[in-house]
Amino acid sequence: MRFTVVLHREARAEAVAALSYLAAHASPDVAHAWYDAFEAAIASLETMPARCPYARERGERPDLDLRQATVGLHRLIFAVKGRAVHVLHVRHGAQDDLDDPEARAANPGLS
Repeated sequence: MRFTVVLHREARAEAVAALSYLAAHASPDVAHAWYDAFEAAIASLETMPARCPYARERGERPDLDLRQATVGLHRLIFAVKGRAVHVLHVRHGAQDDLDDPEARAANPGLS
């Protein structure tokens, strides 16, 4: 079964920020390679998104169906609802985890 992947506005903005950071602080080639990997990870969520592990933000909360896929040092935080995969955030691994209220706000009706 194929899933539709929805890249939410905040996730798109976070991906653009990561791309800009890599271009400025590493190199345009590194940024381009990261973006290619990002697009491949997004495309891979069209099939079997439940293969990805739960995101750390889920913790011991089974009502939060947050999963994650990795792209280099970044995590794509997403939720599956029906036949749609909602990519909610793109977070660098060194960033703090989303706190519970933020995770809930980013995941309304998706659990």
